[in-house]
Amino acid sequence: RAVYKRLSQSTAQGLPLSWRTQGEVEKAEPSLRQRFYECVARLARLSDDDLGSLEAEARELEALRSEGLPGLKRGEVLGIAISVFGTTNPSAASWFKVRTFDRLGKLLLGKKLFPSDRFEIEEFEEYQALLYRMRDLLSDWGWQPENLSHVQGFIWETCQERLPPVE
Repeated sequence: RAVYKRLSQSTAQGLPLSWRTQGEVEKAEPSLRQRFYECVARLARLSDDDLGSLEAEARELEALRSEGLPGLKRGEVLGIAISVFGTTNPSAASWFKVRTFDRLGKLLLGKKLFPSDRFEIEEFEEYQALLYRMRDLLSDWGWQPENLSHVQGFIWETCQERLPPVE
């Protein structure tokens, strides 16, 4: 609960997780609530190369959706799994908002980064490869990003909907 709360509730702007989702979880039956927070805790403990467990935890979130937490749709599952993983492993992932990364994928690749209805590790690896390429490009420009959270900051600022779409 503390991990989720820290990433969803604060006086700071731009946190990656939704306080609305936490509200839904708090109203759920105790066993679902416990499973949800245990899943979030396991995500926070993963090492940066444990992609199999990342996928397993995303699958657990998807299962919770069908078992009584309907708010855990595609974007929420991706956001929770990738953001929690990226918080503790900033060299392997970053905070994630589906709308921003869908926009990035369309701008740079002509497609969504995560087109599937469920979490797929191959799509995560494509997202990761794109962030690594962007990190390297930013380094070539002399910006020196320390990790993928710095790349994510660049992405969030440049992929805001207030900017006109690239033709």
